[in-house]
Amino acid sequence: MISQDLLDPYMEQYLDAENYNFKDDAGCRNWRALLSDKGVIEKITFSKEDDRPLAFVPRDAFPGNSSNKINQYFDYIPPKMNICATRQDAGLYIDIKNMCKWLDDERLLKLYEDDQGITKRKERKEYFDDFAENFASAVV
Repeated sequence: MISQDLLDPYMEQYLDAENYNFKDDAGCRNWRALLSDKGVIEKITFSKEDDRPLAFVPRDAFPGNSSNKINQYFDYIPPKMNICATRQDAGLYIDIKNMCKWLDDERLLKLYEDDQGITKRKERKEYFDDFAENFASAVV
């Protein structure tokens, strides 16, 4: 038996979890590591289909640059999350919002928004909203 005093708080959440899934945890960690690599990020392209933001992660972005690695990363993804419908030899099309939800990490969505100019539009809107609010309070 492990003493509660010796447990790392990070590990404690896993040992207390009723439905801990090693495959999901390993998959999340590996995908987070992949999407943290600057070289990988530079290879990802973004698009939108049916109002869903998508990221295409090409074959050469995966470690080892082989179809086996694409398959491995595809297999990490839980099918119930609707992140990636099919694997392709050229790479994987990822539903960005579902991937971010699974990873509990908004990094990919932020990259998409930066790429599409959404971040700048949001910043401009916030600036003008603040300006209008300040102007209205100054006039009153």
